[in-house]
Amino acid sequence: MWIRLVVAGLVVLALAGRATAWNSTGHMAVALLAWKQLDAEQRRAAHQLLKTHPHYRRYLAEARPEGVAEDEWAFLRAATWPDWVRETPEHHASDLKPFHHAPWHYINLPFVAPADAGQFAPADLTPPTPNVVTALNAAFDALLARQENAEDAAIHFCWVLHLAGDIHQPLHCASLVSHRYPPPRGDEGGNRLAITPSKRPESLHTYWDGLLGKNTHYQAIEGIVKRVDAASEHDPELATKLRAHTTVESWSEESFAQAVKFAYLDGQLPTVDYRQVEGGEIPHSEVPVLPADYASTAREVAQRQAALGGWRLAAMVKQITAAK
Repeated sequence: MWIRLVVAGLVVLALAGRATAWNSTGHMAVALLAWKQLDAEQRRAAHQLLKTHPHYRRYLAEARPEGVAEDEWAFLRAATWPDWVRETPEHHASDLKPFHHAPWHYINLPFVAPADAGQFAPADLTPPTPNVVTALNAAFDALLARQENAEDAAIHFCWVLHLAGDIHQPLHCASLVSHRYPPPRGDEGGNRLAITPSKRPESLHTYWDGLLGKNTHYQAIEGIVKRVDAASEHDPELATKLRAHTTVESWSEESFAQAVKFAYLDGQLPTVDYRQVEGGEIPHSEVPVLPADYASTAREVAQRQAALGGWRLAAMVKQITAAK
């Protein structure tokens, strides 16, 4: 209830003065959208919180571009930190493993394939926990309570900055469930489905992760934010959505609805199995090409979701920095 009342109030006040899950690029864009809505004192408080992070010099403040303030850069990098601590082929630092929590990044809200309607028991379709909803709520509540040490608070702050982005990427909140992709994992948010956007196949999830862009240079992030802001000023749905969805749970349900309608095309999107493509069982030439108007619509959805994520994240940061 706390989140519903206060976040709703803040976004309505913010909109009154305005015309109006992602890869690193997407997360930094959402963070920059939020940063631009903070005043000087809120930015100072956010930076003081981040400076106590165990990886502040090692990662948050590292590789700062010339001309970009340290507080702003650390804020943007903090939004990508939960992905940085993942174990990847390029990054096997064992001291980072305790910080990585894979299930926190998503929630498998089930979209049952139309052909398999009624084939699964309701209990089988309950999303496992923890997930992005429980993790974001927990991190936010911990920061409002102010009962933890400074280092833990900084870590939780990074998770809030990151998960507020993840929960607005539609395929971080939905999973296609079918006879081939049974619950609880389903198609793993589109990771098991292959499509061809242009030249080469990729997973549906990867495609949506990259819809805001893939360039992590600061100037590129600024460009994305300008485009999102420009689109938001003429988007009649933005204010309606901000007022209608005022809890973390409802944000995930909102993203789920976007995934069903625009990512999966209500179950009509032609796909093949991504693992079979990787294994060579299905040649690249047989991976379905996206429908003609799919890309432009998906980009519009991604920009709207980024705008929503930026507004909502700013509202959360304002509450966090005001907590005593």
